[in-house]
Amino acid sequence: MESLDGADLMTRMMDLKLLFPQNDVARMVELVPRGFLSRDWNDTKAMLQESSEVLREGLKGADVDAMFDDDPSLLFEDPDSLRYGLKRMEEL
Repeated sequence: MESLDGADLMTRMMDLKLLFPQNDVARMVELVPRGFLSRDWNDTKAMLQESSEVLREGLKGADVDAMFDDDPSLLFEDPDSLRYGLKRMEEL
């Protein structure tokens, strides 16, 4: 994993808190450090936002924030794969 300077790390943490205001983002990063810290941040942030929106829309009424706290790796699934899985779940 590449080394981040303090300013970049702080930017990432603040961006994560804006994306996930109800979540313990420090714990999320602790659980999946490579996902949150070792990628291009602009691409990662866009993917996290899209995955979050897909899951929030597809799982209305569910406590997705609790899901993200328990398993933040969900956010790193390909959004198209998430859409497909949610569609298949609806078919059941």
